[in-house]
Amino acid sequence: LFAIVEGKPFKSMNYTGPPWIHTLSNKKLWTNIEAKRKTDWSNFKDQDSFALIRDPKDRIMSAWKSKVTCDTDKEIRGHRIFVPELLNLVGPSSNITARTDKGFPCLDLSEYLAVLSQIHGQGREGLLNSHFLPQHLGCFKDVPPSMWTVVTTISGPN
Repeated sequence: LFAIVEGKPFKSMNYTGPPWIHTLSNKKLWTNIEAKRKTDWSNFKDQDSFALIRDPKDRIMSAWKSKVTCDTDKEIRGHRIFVPELLNLVGPSSNITARTDKGFPCLDLSEYLAVLSQIHGQGREGLLNSHFLPQHLGCFKDVPPSMWTVVTTISGPN
């Protein structure tokens, strides 16, 4: 997508770090598009649009690995934000607590999945941070995939 829009491969940019490539408002990278969060969806059908769908299991695992995992010896940026956020969202009725033996709060995979399951069971998944938010509550909340011009998977050839 980057090569199509910007006329050069992303690798040629030698770009790392924030703002990330998936932040379409990142003007350091995305110079040929204007991306803004829509509030008026009334004329959506009249505009070209694209959406990338990611396998939900991959998203869940990726969010765990990049935001809350205990499977690291180094603190990941976000541990101190996302772990307490998840535990706060699940509420005091949960018996799950963060591990802190590594010097930072983290969740083992089974705890993380249990927290997400409890949040979903409480009907509170719409309050999740965008890293954990189900896709149907993100870009497909107001407009279903069938109304987008192009919808493809992250790993898709198109």
